[in-house]
Amino acid sequence: MNVILIALDTLRADHLGIYGYKKPTSPFIDKFGKNAVVFENFFAPSIPTQPSYTTFFTGQFSLTHRIITHGGKEKINPESPWLPEILLKNDYLTCAVDNLAVMKNWFLRGYEFYINPSITIKYFQTVKAEDVTKRTIEWLEKYYKEKFLIFIHYWDPHTPYIPPENLIKLFYPENKNPFDKKDKRMDEFYKTPHGKSWSKTWLRKNGKLIRDPEYIESLYDAEIRYMDTHLGKLFSFFEKKNLFENSLIIIFSDHGEIMYHHPGFFDHHGLYDENIHCPLLIHLPGVKPKRIKYLVQHCDIAPTILEILKLSVPEKMEGKSLYKYITGENNKPLYSALYTQECTYQVKWAIRTERYKLIVSRRKYDIHRLPPIELYDLKKDPYEQKNIYGENKKIAEKLRNQLEKWIEKMLKKNKMKEDPLKKTIPPLGKNWKKFVSKFGYW
Repeated sequence: MNVILIALDTLRADHLGIYGYKKPTSPFIDKFGKNAVVFENFFAPSIPTQPSYTTFFTGQFSLTHRIITHGGKEKINPESPWLPEILLKNDYLTCAVDNLAVMKNWFLRGYEFYINPSITIKYFQTVKAEDVTKRTIEWLEKYYKEKFLIFIHYWDPHTPYIPPENLIKLFYPENKNPFDKKDKRMDEFYKTPHGKSWSKTWLRKNGKLIRDPEYIESLYDAEIRYMDTHLGKLFSFFEKKNLFENSLIIIFSDHGEIMYHHPGFFDHHGLYDENIHCPLLIHLPGVKPKRIKYLVQHCDIAPTILEILKLSVPEKMEGKSLYKYITGENNKPLYSALYTQECTYQVKWAIRTERYKLIVSRRKYDIHRLPPIELYDLKKDPYEQKNIYGENKKIAEKLRNQLEKWIEKMLKKNKMKEDPLKKTIPPLGKNWKKFVSKFGYW
């Protein structure tokens, strides 16, 4: 069986029709999802890009594989397993249409073919879906008859949001003025490091500064629609070559995106569900479509793939296989709580249950001046707008104890004396402009 992994970078689950979004962002993904296993509560245990993909490929938590931040100086644990390497050793032809290796060299591991469609682009995160699909089809035309793994990485929902002009009208009324100076909702954003930079570039149109955050959200949606169109072309190729019949196909994202209802503005700061709730859709030949409501996470994917392929799962992988969810053999929760961290813009841990989210800061300084402890009742407040810590300290303390015990267990397992978040300075945040000018990504 072939393995096709399709990563849709920076795509939050709740902006897809298959996850209940009302705007027409994703007709082809929705069609795919209707014939797939859809995981409704798939979360990132570490964000943003580099920690998340490392978790995905190792099947390990960040404290184990050691990549706790995006753009940091840490090197991956040399003992961490790596999914493409495992498949390569089991006679799979391996290919990536990707550019993560521009950031960190461990993303090259295990690929016989590594195709970077953004090699001539200054900011490689601006690579277009059209080019990713084109390069993918070119490779598959030559090798689709072989047993293969291919990792296909789309970037379009990532900033900057620069979709084709004709798609914007699908999401923003043509008679509405996005430059209205009376609209003050963007004032705080334009004081942030990335806001100051973007106000001089892609957030200007015909020389005018965009002031309506709903317009910027419409650009994000239009980017998803553009990407979806080219995914449709890729799916048509799969049908032409009968790849749906002999391939495991997984669509997912590494993290979501904050819009304008939380500090972070059009980026991936913080541990709110906007940012950690990701889509996960799995097609396995012969398996009926279904929806899974239970909590699952990125480190579960690698062991799931290996179990489906009947390959041994390394003991060092910490995730749990979702195979029995996919086949319908299991209808019980694997997790009562998930743990997640960010150490790129802010320095925070969170514990998420079905009912509550507790967010705890590890540093006094916070770029957004948020409180050190936040508690949300996700049942009553799914958009995490009301911090109820003050009136629910007993619930918060219970969750915090559970979080700290899990962290302590992971530190002991990995022979670490203290939580590395406590001594790590976030590489982005107030240093955003300096970081981008040095490395060329964010």
